[in-house]
Amino acid sequence: MATKAELEEEARRYEILLLQARAALQSGNIPHSIQISVQSWPYIDGMMQYERKYNQREFKSVETIELVLKYAPIIFDTQSLETLEELLKSKKRIDKFASADLADKLATANQQLHSVLGVWSHLEQNTGFRQDELRRTIGGDQEWWRWVAEIWESQGYLTREPVANSYRLTLNVNYEEKVFGKCPCCGVKASSKKYHFWKEVACPKCKAAVYFVICNSQATAI
Repeated sequence: MATKAELEEEARRYEILLLQARAALQSGNIPHSIQISVQSWPYIDGMMQYERKYNQREFKSVETIELVLKYAPIIFDTQSLETLEELLKSKKRIDKFASADLADKLATANQQLHSVLGVWSHLEQNTGFRQDELRRTIGGDQEWWRWVAEIWESQGYLTREPVANSYRLTLNVNYEEKVFGKCPCCGVKASSKKYHFWKEVACPKCKAAVYFVICNSQATAI
């Protein structure tokens, strides 16, 4: 059993990383904010124990987990969502201590990831598609799609050109760039031109039809 001093140290480390994640998000660097948030997760269990036991604090949720749930699907960060799934399985106390159902929120985030991949594919095939037509064409909530488009614009993924009372959306992608990708099903890594990974392809190992996750890891060419 951890001592009070050990739990307090984990709470301190979590707070430092939380502040850094907030700062990165405020500066507009969403990938870095997610990365820092994930780095805070090993300290969540100890932090929650300390706060509950010594400060009588109850938790609705955990901010660095919520940050990843909100933004990781939008920037296609399946690795962070997979890491969160592993965390919730190995540290069941986290979900138990939080009144929000984090496992259910993770399932929703994975559904959102699938939806945004579908929209991205649609925009690839329909350059200049109007933002206000997304709901009618794709389904879902129009305000959420507007927010997604704004996030993509802020990260340089696309350009929004004003038209009437909406925007035309054009992706900013160098499809010829050589990148590394990871199969979300079996984890095999491969390298190819970027445009290959923005389409659903058959994984060379597990044969599943998937969207490879672009990453910076070394891999073998396919």
